[in-house]
Amino acid sequence: MTDPPPDICSEIISARDAGHVTCAIYTGDDILSRGQRLGTLGFRNLKEPNWTEASPERALQLLAWCLHRDLAYDSQIMPHNQALQMAGAFLERLPEGCRLLTNTGSLLSSRQAKRTSWSWSPITHSTFDTGIIAQKDRGVVGVLWFEDED
Repeated sequence: MTDPPPDICSEIISARDAGHVTCAIYTGDDILSRGQRLGTLGFRNLKEPNWTEASPERALQLLAWCLHRDLAYDSQIMPHNQALQMAGAFLERLPEGCRLLTNTGSLLSSRQAKRTSWSWSPITHSTFDTGIIAQKDRGVVGVLWFEDED
């Protein structure tokens, strides 16, 4: 695992003081298959139809929303502009041409990622979880995942 300068993952983890955040960018020998990487994180891999591929714009919206609001109670965690900047900084550090995968399609279906009601296929044991798994070829190059409890 590498720490890109500045260490955006440390900034994100420190700034989102609710729930649990998993944030990492992988390079070289640290790039593992999705099943292997999720297993090392204690996550379960979903079957392919349960993953939704997000465009970079939708991934930015999803990540910014998860940084901005708590998944369980929709409470504000940080200002939207700060969340958008952090989400963008994470995505900019990923290699070009990644598949950006998430476990929910409903947050990506509206023009703005707002939770009015949404569904997902959980990959953790938390009550609520979502985020982005970045995959290049067959390996995971980045993870930004959020877990909250009610």
